[in-house]
Amino acid sequence: MNDGLRGTYSALQGSPLASPTSSRQGDGSASAARSSKKRRVHGTAPEEVVASVDPVAASRRLAPQVSLNEYVGYAGAVTRVREAVVDQLSARESYAALGVDGPRGVLVHGPPGCGKTLLCRATAGSAAIALAAEGGGELSYFELSGGDLGSGPEAEMNLERLLSAATTAAPSLVFLDDLDVLIGCGGGAGVSNGSIASRLCGCLDALPSFRCRPDATPPSSSDGLNLVVVLATVRTPDSLDTRLRRLGRFAREVAIGAPDRAAREAILDAALPRLRDHDVALQDVVRATPGWVGADLVALADEAGAVCARRVSAVFVALPNGANMPPSPLLVTHADVLRALTTVEPCFGRSGFSRAPDVDWKDVGALAGVRDELTTSILAPIADPDRFAALGVPLPAGVLLYGPPGCGKTLLARAVARASDANFINVKGPELLNKYVGESERAVRALFARASASAPCIVFFDEVDALIPRRGGPLGDGTQASGDSNGVTDRVVNQLLTELDGLETRGQVYVVAATNRPELVDPAFLRPGRVDKLLFVPLPRPEERVSILVAATRRVKLHADVNLAALGQDARANGFSGADLAAVVRTAGLAALKQGMNELNHAHFDAALGQIRPSVSSGDAEGYNRVHTRIRGTDSA
Repeated sequence: MNDGLRGTYSALQGSPLASPTSSRQGDGSASAARSSKKRRVHGTAPEEVVASVDPVAASRRLAPQVSLNEYVGYAGAVTRVREAVVDQLSARESYAALGVDGPRGVLVHGPPGCGKTLLCRATAGSAAIALAAEGGGELSYFELSGGDLGSGPEAEMNLERLLSAATTAAPSLVFLDDLDVLIGCGGGAGVSNGSIASRLCGCLDALPSFRCRPDATPPSSSDGLNLVVVLATVRTPDSLDTRLRRLGRFAREVAIGAPDRAAREAILDAALPRLRDHDVALQDVVRATPGWVGADLVALADEAGAVCARRVSAVFVALPNGANMPPSPLLVTHADVLRALTTVEPCFGRSGFSRAPDVDWKDVGALAGVRDELTTSILAPIADPDRFAALGVPLPAGVLLYGPPGCGKTLLARAVARASDANFINVKGPELLNKYVGESERAVRALFARASASAPCIVFFDEVDALIPRRGGPLGDGTQASGDSNGVTDRVVNQLLTELDGLETRGQVYVVAATNRPELVDPAFLRPGRVDKLLFVPLPRPEERVSILVAATRRVKLHADVNLAALGQDARANGFSGADLAAVVRTAGLAALKQGMNELNHAHFDAALGQIRPSVSSGDAEGYNRVHTRIRGTDSA
């Protein structure tokens, strides 16, 4: 990096910003500790470095210089952790005088990059400020990563030493980052490190308690100095040994998911360089980033600054030697942010979210009635939840799209997700199935917990008949319901039904499912209060075929002799699905390419219509219509 570019980039970045998982904030005191270790052991052999560092001694450090007031984007999580930790430490003498215990352990969970670690450090910073402000002394702060405690007996011993040291130095806050690395059951067999979990349970139970017992002397307010609170982070609480989540241990849980639209805007506003142009439209960027977590947004802000620095510094080449000021304004523009959007790759896979679908209503030809129903059932509640709350109307839980293949069910779901600006989780059946007992149910619980923490969120089940088949017994048409020899599918169905029953308490989580065979779906899945809105997506009528062709050719160069209305009304297109019509456009385009032409003409479409055959036979189409008639009759009854 030349001197001009280095100076430009430094000017752009300015002072560090506290935003979830901010790379400018760094790892806080952990980074400082690691740096000091490197300086302290410089020049020694690697084995001497490992032997000389005591993880428990190194865990004692100053409280981080960041507070909850600087943590943007998650107001609900901040409130919950402030009440559970900061307020408890501030009022510890009152707790002791009353003889009651607050939460001794608080578990913060969420996907990678969402800001769990920074939230815990900001909590420690706020607690230290609160204690100092009220003259309550200094907070003793301990921080360790799960991987730093060692393994086996060594980890057990270090855990006991750590919490013993925290008790001696009370009031204390202990932060165990990535606890699931040390004690988890994320393996395929669902087996946790039981001995370490047992030792941690014992250590938590041994922490000072203010609760009055018949055989004990009631605690006085001076006992409040002995308070120890333990904060820990995990990806999902289900990854922990269940004993750790009982009352008196990690009984309080704080979920952090993918930020909603308002949270993403707040994080971006804090993370973008202070030198930015007024043309940066945060709303446009927010609409393009559903499912992005804090780390992704900070990376986007950094890349936008880097794009600006490279753009401005490129002009230095033409300046005389010694020039040190950029010839153009040093401001991050909206174009810089858009350029960064094409470069930064968010961690959707690790977070469990899908990339924002690149589909809008203009790409969906016809199906106006279905679109109106989806707008009422999903888009309206997301856009104006207060209106539903004022009416006292429960929010819709889910929608099932059914009909022949290729008619646009999946396309509709993707368009709804794009129009809503909600987080989007595309569920594929096999990823929820696991051969180990209990793991499939765990995956279902984690799925809905992730969606709830990231509300508003749309969970899309494609080909839902394969995931939620009718359980046992013959079907109405004489065929046999799907089943499995070891009951995995039945257990998944039962767990899904349980989660659907809890959607009312999960906030803005909506289920959209699609299937070609609604009669194969377990009826319990479709009962009122669950996925009770059934929308038929039929083969398009002639006028709808015209609309589909218009949508399919929006980005295609057409010759003036192409008459889409005539093509849609052509008898050869009778029985065509939306996918068949898209195949016509694709076949016509390939023909034009072979002829070296830059646009599609009528002859290309005419030839393509003669080549493509309907993917749904007339007999199958009648069968789908009979199923729809039966379902509609059931709904009307």
